[in-house]
Amino acid sequence: MNVLIFLILFPLCIAGLALVLPAGNALRRTIGVIAGIVLCTVPIYLLVTYLDAGPVYFHAESHLVNLLMLAVELAIAVFIVYISVRAKQYIPVLLVVVQSLIMAVFEVTAGGSMEIEASLFVDKFSIIMALIVGIIGSAICLYAIGYIPEYHEHHQEVKDRRRYFSFLIYLFLSAMFGIVFSNNLIWLYFFWEITTICSALLIGYRNDKQSIESMFRALKMN
Repeated sequence: MNVLIFLILFPLCIAGLALVLPAGNALRRTIGVIAGIVLCTVPIYLLVTYLDAGPVYFHAESHLVNLLMLAVELAIAVFIVYISVRAKQYIPVLLVVVQSLIMAVFEVTAGGSMEIEASLFVDKFSIIMALIVGIIGSAICLYAIGYIPEYHEHHQEVKDRRRYFSFLIYLFLSAMFGIVFSNNLIWLYFFWEITTICSALLIGYRNDKQSIESMFRALKMN
């Protein structure tokens, strides 16, 4: 289970580093290379260790984690409502309010009485997906770290928010690993919500009319 938790939390730690690291590209690339090596190696270890083991389920204390996830989901919902109202986009507001109410009512009325025996699991398919997320995802992150300075050189009208950009792509990776290994629908929904908001914010990175419209289209679809 520690390997699965590591794969979820390690990119989250890199995302946190991305917010505080200096804007210089050399240090970011070094961190990106190290993170990429780790995120490629650990799924391979998972492949060697669990490929022939069949589905393996891991018990994790879930009720307190569920409450924490619910709090984060509600914070995401408030944020989506805020940016949607500012942009006069009311369909995302309706969708997020409805699904947040459903999740909150479920957690308050039934969540405490439900016992999830195994909130995490690994099987052959999740190993394949972990390899894809770890190897392809790391390559994308490393490319993006090198690409974003050049992008801003050619698009000086776009505000340079490379720290924010790097934070989002590594947070997205963390959530993808969470989706792959979740055996709990509340956890799966939580990680899905994070990928939704990350992808939407990345789409809207330019912060112009076209990218904002595309961002809200992504929110509606997801």
